[in-house]
Amino acid sequence: MRIATLHTFPKNVIAAAIAAAMSTSAHAVTFLWSTGNFDVSGVPGVLVPPDTLGIASGGTKYLNAGFANQSTVTATDTIYVFNGSTLTNDGTYDLHGDVNLANAYGGYFVNGATGVLRKSDGVGVSDVNLTFTNDGGTIEAQTGTIRFGYGNAVFNDGSRFQGAGQIVVSSNASFSGSIGTSGNLFLTAGTLTGATTGGAVLGGDAHWSGGSLAGIWTVGAGRTLDARSGAVKYVNATLSNQGTIAATDDVFVYGGMRSPTEASTTFRETSTSGILTVAAS
Repeated sequence: MRIATLHTFPKNVIAAAIAAAMSTSAHAVTFLWSTGNFDVSGVPGVLVPPDTLGIASGGTKYLNAGFANQSTVTATDTIYVFNGSTLTNDGTYDLHGDVNLANAYGGYFVNGATGVLRKSDGVGVSDVNLTFTNDGGTIEAQTGTIRFGYGNAVFNDGSRFQGAGQIVVSSNASFSGSIGTSGNLFLTAGTLTGATTGGAVLGGDAHWSGGSLAGIWTVGAGRTLDARSGAVKYVNATLSNQGTIAATDDVFVYGGMRSPTEASTTFRETSTSGILTVAAS
């Protein structure tokens, strides 16, 4: 294994180092990025096995180009995805500490079907503060919390939420198809929209402490939606319950075009089964 240390570099220096390393060795290369502007213009920005990338503490780090990870990125510091660039993850992106994914002037993260966004270290919060799309990949909080609070996150069919830590959605987000959880998904705020075609089906247990369910949602058979104390919770959706809705707090159900002040129906049961259908406003 060779180690290519990339630090305090100007524009395109990383690209040149990666190109040189990849062209001169068939052995694994570990790239280390500690500061500077990652601009792979003119060079394929693809990390493939057995090569890996370590993102180390140091100066501010900007990803200023499209980059595709098909291997392993281990991040012990925050990066900023810059100026409309997209980081595509079909391998493992490991948040190894209470570090973030951030944006500067618009940045995107796409987690593919084979992608794993993992938090493996740190008992605090790692914020995903950029435009995030999960195309059926895995989000795994082994420890601490991964929080989606930037807004308009997309979790598509096959999305999986795993780990002993918490995964928190605290702003507007959309869900579609089968949503697998290991009981560590927490919905705390925002408008949480199930797809209008096919809806969103909870294929695991989830916790709901605030925000509004919109669109079409189904609690799958044998699964539990835990409506717990916290902020106000609204159902402004078609909600089908094939499992259990365990409500230890009020749930306000919209009907027709009523305003929030008129949405006075309170759902107080500790558990229910069967089908609950509410017309969306």
